[in-house]
Amino acid sequence: MNDDFARAVIEGLRAKPPRIPSLFHYDAEGSRLFEQICEQPEYYLTGAEAMLLEVNAPWIVNATGPVTVVELGAGNAAKTGLLLEAYAGGGEDTTYVPIDVSPDALRDAEEGIRGRCPSVEVVPVEGVFEAVWPLLSWWRPVILLFLGSTFGNFDDETARSFFQALRVYLPKGSYFLLGVDLVKDPKRIEAAYNDAAGVTEAFTLNVFARMNRELDAGVDLSTLRYESGYNEVEQRIETYVRFAETQDLHVAGHALRVDEGTRVLVEISRKFEVEHVGEWFYRYGLHTKGVYQSDDYALLLAQAQS
Repeated sequence: MNDDFARAVIEGLRAKPPRIPSLFHYDAEGSRLFEQICEQPEYYLTGAEAMLLEVNAPWIVNATGPVTVVELGAGNAAKTGLLLEAYAGGGEDTTYVPIDVSPDALRDAEEGIRGRCPSVEVVPVEGVFEAVWPLLSWWRPVILLFLGSTFGNFDDETARSFFQALRVYLPKGSYFLLGVDLVKDPKRIEAAYNDAAGVTEAFTLNVFARMNRELDAGVDLSTLRYESGYNEVEQRIETYVRFAETQDLHVAGHALRVDEGTRVLVEISRKFEVEHVGEWFYRYGLHTKGVYQSDDYALLLAQAQS
C-alpha cells in the first residue's frame, strides 16, 4: 500500500473543505493522460512554453554559462530538450538531473534526452521536491528548472514553503528558471481545462480510480462529476470532483463517508502577472536576470544572490 497516498486520502476527505493534493494525480496512468492533455488543441500552455524555450534558449545559456541542469517535475522532458540542445551545443560537458515522482516519466525522459542529446549525461532522481533539495549542493553551479506552470498548482502557503527552501538550498550564484501561465481572457483559460476530448476530465478522475487500484477504497466512479472553472478574484482555475451520491469508502482501516453533493478540490492552477512573480523573487533573495514572455506565458530567469 502507498502509505503517503492513503494518508492524503484519509486526511483530505475528512478536511473541511475536502481536497486531495494534485501530486497524487501522477501515477503511471495519470502521467500518460497528462501527456495527452498537452497535445489537446485547447491546451495552449505546452506550445507557448516550448516556443519561448526554443527562441530564447541561446540567451538563457549565454546568461548562465556552463551549469548542471536540474528539473523539478520533469515529466517526459520533451520541452527541456530544447534547452539541453543549446547547452550541449556549447561544447561543454552537460549533466541533466530530471526529478519526478513517476518512474515511468523518468524512464521516458532519460530515453528521450539520451536519444536527442547523446553527449548529455542523464542522472534521473525519483522523488518529491522536499527529498531532493539537499542534492542541489552536489552540482554547482546549477540551473533549477520548474516548468509547465506547475508553480501555479501551489497555494500561498505551499508557495512560501517552496521559495523558503529555494533560498536555503539553491547554491549562491546558481540559477532558477520558472515557467508561469499569465492572466488572460477567462474563456481561453477555461477552455484549456475543459477540452472537447475529455482528456482533462479523465486525468482528474483517475486519482479516484487510483484509490480503488492501490487502496481498494470502493469508490463508485460512475457517480463522480468533473467541475472546473476560473475564479477571477483568486486568478486561478479550480478543479473539483463532485459526488452525485453518498458513498461509504474504506481506506487503510478507516471508514470514510462522503455525502451527496460533496465537492473535493483536486487542483488549483494559478495565473500570474509577471510583476507578481518578480516580487516573489525579490522577497526570497533571487535577482531577476531575464523575462521571456508571450501574450499567454512567461519564463523568468533568476540568480541566487551571493
